[in-house]
Amino acid sequence: MTTSPAKFTFDLDMGNSTKNSAIIKNEQLLLAKQKAYKEGFVAGESSEQSRHNQALEAAIQKLINQCNKIASEREQIQKDLLSQSVNLATQTGKKLASHLIEKQPQIELEALIIECLSSLENVPHLVIHCHEDLVQICQKTAEDHMRTSRFSGKLVVMGNEDIALGDGKVEWVDGGLMRDSSDILQQIDVSINNYLNAHDISNQQDKVSEIAPNDKQEIELEEIGK
Repeated sequence: MTTSPAKFTFDLDMGNSTKNSAIIKNEQLLLAKQKAYKEGFVAGESSEQSRHNQALEAAIQKLINQCNKIASEREQIQKDLLSQSVNLATQTGKKLASHLIEKQPQIELEALIIECLSSLENVPHLVIHCHEDLVQICQKTAEDHMRTSRFSGKLVVMGNEDIALGDGKVEWVDGGLMRDSSDILQQIDVSINNYLNAHDISNQQDKVSEIAPNDKQEIELEEIGK
């Protein structure tokens, strides 16, 4: 048996109803709107602040990276300048030394002979090897200092065109001293490379030619050597 639905008689008074009503009053609706707006505003503000913080962090990190790059580039520039300065000073020194030896090639050999004669005694002979153009100068230098030294043996001076000007060798029975300019220059280069390597600096010798002394400066160096 089925029950027929009750008919709506349009006599319901909404204002005086004693039952719980699901209808939202205007005040409640306004409060709900205000709450939703506030929550939405806070959420939007939080999202915007988050994006702002992320953008700020990205900008700071970019600035840090740029500063690190600039510091690294500056350090490399300083290393390159130091390398070029060292090599330029070395090249200038080599050129100056070359001019001095060209003008007075006997000086280094005279110092070598004097050093030997000051400490030699009781040796039968002393042999001096030099360039053939310096035979007479070396002979005279040795003889002059033999008078005040303890060496009384035989002196032999031998000239050789293959020996560079300023180079030479002094020999006796159980020893000898030698001056080899090419070996000295090689030792200088090794010392420079060791210095640069110790400071983690690459050798910029190939770039020094761009700023090396020109012909005019070489003439000035020659004037210094006179």
